[in-house]
Amino acid sequence: MKAELVLHSNDDLLCVNAARVSMDKESKLFTFRKDKPKGSDEGLVHYLADHRHWTPFSHARFTIEANDVFINLLNVNPEDIASAVWRTDPLKGSFKFRTSLFGWANLIKKGFVFD
Repeated sequence: MKAELVLHSNDDLLCVNAARVSMDKESKLFTFRKDKPKGSDEGLVHYLADHRHWTPFSHARFTIEANDVFINLLNVNPEDIASAVWRTDPLKGSFKFRTSLFGWANLIKKGFVFD
């Protein structure tokens, strides 16, 4: 089995975009209060922390590209992979599966990922 970490992100921009997902909004570049006094990403980070909205901070993501690995999805509960993103690459014969660090740990712990 070959698995390779393709991408990981755990910055403030990921947190603010996770917080704004229900509003169907996304920032491409992190904005600061000094540049944008109202509606800045920096202000949203402070708001989330001040009001103890911790879930956007838990969105660290990892994308792993793998071939010859089997993820048994027949017995996985839908909530275990609800936030996962799948991409296939037919030319390479591989796929990319992106989920949170907690998501990976949960799938491995439950025995759904093996080679």
